[in-house]
Amino acid sequence: MYHDHFGLYTAPFSLSPHLHFVFRSTAFEETMAHLVYGLEAARTSS
Repeated sequence: MYHDHFGLYTAPFSLSPHLHFVFRSTAFEETMAHLVYGLEAARTSS
């Protein structure tokens, strides 16, 4: 249904994200940096 109407070449919805469709805005990059920092800090403190 979605494929024909919107001209999509892949399924628009799935349980796991597809990184091809991620918009890497400044806010996204900053959020990812905070997540990575937090994960690395938790790994080194234990």
